[in-house]
Amino acid sequence: MRRGLVAVAAALVAVVGCGAEDDGDVIIDYEPAVTPYSGPLHIETEKVNEDTPEAMLLASGAAGRALECNGEMSRGGAPDGWGRGDGGRTPEDGLRLYFRMFEPGGILPKFKVEREETDRVLYTHRVHGRTKAAVVVAKDQEGRPGWGPETYASCDRARRASPTPAPMRSGPTGTADASQPRN
Repeated sequence: MRRGLVAVAAALVAVVGCGAEDDGDVIIDYEPAVTPYSGPLHIETEKVNEDTPEAMLLASGAAGRALECNGEMSRGGAPDGWGRGDGGRTPEDGLRLYFRMFEPGGILPKFKVEREETDRVLYTHRVHGRTKAAVVVAKDQEGRPGWGPETYASCDRARRASPTPAPMRSGPTGTADASQPRN
């Protein structure tokens, strides 16, 4: 009997804690990526002690490799600070957790599911069809049951970008701006 009450209480905490009603929709469908990320969603990350673009790429796993920056990556890493009891029931809950814990300003841009696997989902925010912010959420990470953020990365202007894509602009040669290659 006591086990049943504990299970019911835990379920209520999980449902109330996910905050789906408070956060509104996190996902929106809009223009597909010009070059969708096709690399692995699970890439081992390294702990780094510097904020250089090279170090952030090592720390950000697949999220960093999914970016299409015109310049350098400005943020990237593997979130820490969440654990047992924080994970969500769905991948979207995992993305909401990322914003609640690691983006104090709340959910800024709308994200799109760019790629799904059984235990990982790549969410991206695009500007002019190019990925400027990415978050990989994973299910049942070590010591972290449920869905939660695994890696994140963004380009320098991703936080200020509009979630509604605008037409591509041409550079001085009449071609679209180049971006870093994606795997």
